[in-house]
Amino acid sequence: MGAAGDNVYGIDLPITNSLTQYYIYAENNNVGAFSPARAEYEYHSIVATYTTITPGDLVINEIMASNSTTAVDDDGEYEDWVELYNNSSSTLSLDNLYLSDDATDPLMWQFPSGTTIAPDSYLIVWCDKDLTQTGLHADLKFSSNGEDAVLSYDNGTVLESITFGAQTTDMGYARVPNGTGNFVIQAPTFGTNNETLSNSDFELITDYSIYPNPVNDVININTNNGSINQIALYNLQGQQLMSLKFNGEQQSQLDLTNYTQGIYLLTINNQQTVKVIKQ
Repeated sequence: MGAAGDNVYGIDLPITNSLTQYYIYAENNNVGAFSPARAEYEYHSIVATYTTITPGDLVINEIMASNSTTAVDDDGEYEDWVELYNNSSSTLSLDNLYLSDDATDPLMWQFPSGTTIAPDSYLIVWCDKDLTQTGLHADLKFSSNGEDAVLSYDNGTVLESITFGAQTTDMGYARVPNGTGNFVIQAPTFGTNNETLSNSDFELITDYSIYPNPVNDVININTNNGSINQIALYNLQGQQLMSLKFNGEQQSQLDLTNYTQGIYLLTINNQQTVKVIKQ
């Protein structure tokens, strides 16, 4: 803008999107005029550029489309959620980034300005349409029958476009290996490494036979070389769900019929631990 009285006019226009379309209308005491002349049908355009995240640096790492008992938001509600993971060594800005559950409508919900995720860190977004609640709550809800999960920018850059099928309540749809692998259905690892459930995390049991595993109801524990004095069952949060004492038996059974689907930790004699999958 020039000096006052020079008949040059202007405004300060904040640019908040990659494409801004506008037209101008001006008038004096005798006439009004539009620019472009066919305003409302034709526009001037401002195309803005902004920094985008390199695909692969930020990933959709885990999805839960049916959350009944796994994790609650700040309001104590069990809601759908998606976990993002920063694969890079730098803090990433999520400015201008969108999340959607429909690949044909990728600009469904925009991350709040200033949202960041530190290196090798996780970010949970609640997908519940509760936009007034504390935390990150997206204006979308996943279908447990399956749909999409998309991260993209309004300039057409797509970071992630995941299509998932029907989901099991309280089971995660997670990348294994963490951050890079294909998706598998497994017990949830809310806000943590998806490989927490890897077999390498548990001591190999050579003295005991534990079957069937996965199990629907009763699991058998047998040994020929040792004895069973104590068996305990834990969930993945470390809570003890069952503890039984024995007198050096070589055979025992646990009835898991009333336990929900998921992954549990079975310890024998407080020394050895095995992962048990309840179907």
